[in-house]
Amino acid sequence: MGLHAQVTGLWNFAEMAERVLEGMGLGSAQIKAADLQGLEATLDRVNDAIEHVDQLPRMTFKTWVVSAEEGVSLLPVLLQRKRLIVDRLNELRSEQKISGLRELIDRLPQGDERQALVDQLDELERQSVESEAAVRAVASEESALQFQRERDLALLKIQLSERRWSYRSKLLARDAIAPMIGAILLVGLAVTLVVAMFLGTTVSELISNSFLIVLGYFFGQTTERRSQPESAGGPSGQDVRI
Repeated sequence: MGLHAQVTGLWNFAEMAERVLEGMGLGSAQIKAADLQGLEATLDRVNDAIEHVDQLPRMTFKTWVVSAEEGVSLLPVLLQRKRLIVDRLNELRSEQKISGLRELIDRLPQGDERQALVDQLDELERQSVESEAAVRAVASEESALQFQRERDLALLKIQLSERRWSYRSKLLARDAIAPMIGAILLVGLAVTLVVAMFLGTTVSELISNSFLIVLGYFFGQTTERRSQPESAGGPSGQDVRI
């Protein structure tokens, strides 16, 4: 998978995370539709999920699926979802209190005092709604910032992995080309020496020395490759992984 496809997968994080949360009963629509009792149970679930977040799957973009491999943690989304639950609880409780006060005011006789109480209650309700909206906006920005950091970290890991693979590929390509060129030179010099020997032609020292140099290079490479597994394995003969 190319880097572009992996970066594109990063933008699907919210959609994939929402599917996971819906399976846990923590979806946005589920929270907005719940009553007070349901929200209290949902709050317990999200607190338990936050406490055991290490046991939850991470979002990986290597295969575009949810897995336990290294990837972006669900913690930022869980914290944002907890804030949504708490804000929704406060909103319903405020509505419940305001509704109770309105019922009490409705029982009062008509007059200026009753109208004054109604006006104060309307103003209190308006201020409560504005305050809750401001708190939700701040919480959303904080959660978005934390998610952005997690996403940038995942992108950085992908870029480093791509660069590391590119560097190794270049090394492998260079190591593969050098023996191929050396083999062609060796064959060419060997044919030249054999033909000169049959024709009785004197071969220059430059060609003879070049043949010996290339031949020595191949012997050196063969000896080095044979000694590498032994030195890498150590006394126990086991491979060491880096």
